[in-house]
Amino acid sequence: METTINSPADLDTLKTLNTASWKALRRIGADANARLLAALGEGQAGLPDPATLEGLVMPTAHDGQRAPGLRLGDPRVMALLSSIAAFAHVMGELTNRSLREHMAARWSPDHTTSQATYDLRRLRLKGLIERVEHTNTYRVTPHGRSLAIFLTKLAARVIIPALTDLDHAVDPRSPAPRPLTSAWRDTRTAWTSSSPAQGWLPENLPQTENLPQTP
Repeated sequence: METTINSPADLDTLKTLNTASWKALRRIGADANARLLAALGEGQAGLPDPATLEGLVMPTAHDGQRAPGLRLGDPRVMALLSSIAAFAHVMGELTNRSLREHMAARWSPDHTTSQATYDLRRLRLKGLIERVEHTNTYRVTPHGRSLAIFLTKLAARVIIPALTDLDHAVDPRSPAPRPLTSAWRDTRTAWTSSSPAQGWLPENLPQTENLPQTP
């Protein structure tokens, strides 16, 4: 992997061709490569344990400060997790402005400065990001990137497809139902064939639109 630096001035380094400038640019390039490789590895981490998930989705307290829970399935939270999982933060730091830009693309174009400040605070208290000392910028922690990538993939590859399948479980035109859809249809069939005296008539069966929604 190699990093190309087109303008040393972008990295607060002089353009002067001397040993000091060359070493500074080599160090910056090596650090950038190391951060990118680390981020790629963090995206392949194992499953989070139950205590980690509980600490994320439930309200917690840190040094006397209350951190609201990040509810899995909430559109704003999922957009927030997707935003900090972006590799743009590997090379550049996370700021209020950059977070608003990501949230505008993923959730709402009207995401305000105060909303971004609130989101940055709860991400920091949950340990997903950390403030760069003496600045108003943040960096995503290895724990935060790993958790954000896992939950973003979980929503995109498992939860949303499964709920979509259940929503269309009674559609006979489905060409190749997934296992979850087939299981739901089998359950409905079993309920339908049960004794009407127990109130298990077809019209009394749970409909897909009334299934519990992801919190």
